[in-house]
Amino acid sequence: MRSTWNQFRPKKLQVTGALGLVIALLVAFVLNWLPGIGETFRAAFMFDPTLGKPWTIFTYPLAFPGAQFFFFLIMCWWLYQVGRMLEPSMGMWTYVASFAVFSLLGGIGVAIGDAVFSGKAIAGIGLPVAAMTVLWGARYQSEVVRLMLLIPIKGVWLAAITAALVFFGYGDGNPLIGAFALLPLVAAWFYGTDKIPFMRFGQVPSVADARVKKKDTAEFHTYIDKVRERETERKERERLRALFEDSLEDDDKSDD
Repeated sequence: MRSTWNQFRPKKLQVTGALGLVIALLVAFVLNWLPGIGETFRAAFMFDPTLGKPWTIFTYPLAFPGAQFFFFLIMCWWLYQVGRMLEPSMGMWTYVASFAVFSLLGGIGVAIGDAVFSGKAIAGIGLPVAAMTVLWGARYQSEVVRLMLLIPIKGVWLAAITAALVFFGYGDGNPLIGAFALLPLVAAWFYGTDKIPFMRFGQVPSVADARVKKKDTAEFHTYIDKVRERETERKERERLRALFEDSLEDDDKSDD
């Protein structure tokens, strides 16, 4: 089995939103890292479980406490890869808006869990990226990717594994908080499977369709090349015939 990313490689993809989102996150990561500025930046955007800063229920993906550079790069790479598959059919603004909505739903879920069960704060892009992964898995349930670049796994199982990681990761010490953290993932699944009537996802071309289209395009170009080759041969025959006829006329003139 081949990786989905190797199978689906159109020449042109609309990934402006995914690329812009990754760039914005990179800028935020640098601001978190800068001495002096980083502390102020994190204080302004990190999730506040007391809701003393209500906007942080939405902005926590921009705060990166601690050394998370390698994890952050992996998440950004994956977010871009998901965008390569989803954004062409979703559109730039819908893709970016989905990330923002999932961030908000994650903040709401964890805030409820924190208020009821005295949970813990969240920061970073892990939760919204997990929701985008589930969204991809909902749309491409039978397609195969390679987990850790080695293990082939279908989209539906990737979504399930992602949900399990979120549940156990955020529910450490209190499983109910992990359950509340699944709110954006549940929304992503229903959205991706078109189970939300007023939020239709739109038609996403499958990887198999992309391969068929690529094959048809290759066959068309092969056909065009053969037509051009035959046309070139025809012109060459006409040129040789004309030369032959001219040589006959010259022989007749010389005989006269």
